[in-house]
Amino acid sequence: MISVGTPSISAQSFEQCASKRQHVPPVSQSCKQAGHTCLRVGLLTPWNQQCGNAEFAKRLTSGFTSFATVEPIELENLIEHDTLDSRRKQEGYITKLIKQVRASDADLIHIQHEFCFFGKTRRYADRRLLRLMRNIRKPIVLSLHTWKNSMCKKGMKLSLKSVLSAACYKIQNRWMRRCLFAADAIVVHSKDT
Repeated sequence: MISVGTPSISAQSFEQCASKRQHVPPVSQSCKQAGHTCLRVGLLTPWNQQCGNAEFAKRLTSGFTSFATVEPIELENLIEHDTLDSRRKQEGYITKLIKQVRASDADLIHIQHEFCFFGKTRRYADRRLLRLMRNIRKPIVLSLHTWKNSMCKKGMKLSLKSVLSAACYKIQNRWMRRCLFAADAIVVHSKDT
């Protein structure tokens, strides 16, 4: 499932996504009604930070209250984070995230993606995101807040330059492509992102 434009999340779409990998109890119309089970969503996002994604996540969470409980799992901006200044420390950070997600009671994981949450360069960010997605073992919704032009295939002509461009495109995007295939649902915020 790919959604373009303002994300519209329904209990039914989350149930369909979650049911691909494991059984999830039926979602009630209101989580506050006694005797009903709510869908538990682990939301990987910046949370208590001054960040547009953190604000978006809090508003998204308030929209989930009728059918889900949300457990925020904090993501850090690795470009601005002083203590995560080496690749080794950043890999340790991803390992910690994997353990946190596995330990959570979430039925479904929703990842708010920005490249800076997973690495200082796109190459490492894509690899770490894929490592995270392959190791959490729960259904995944991936929200893409940024879509780079280099991730779009351009019209191909039969020439050496276009063959080289196609090869570069495949090399540049091989990790992100795998991430997109690992997701059970993908949310893209607009045609430009």
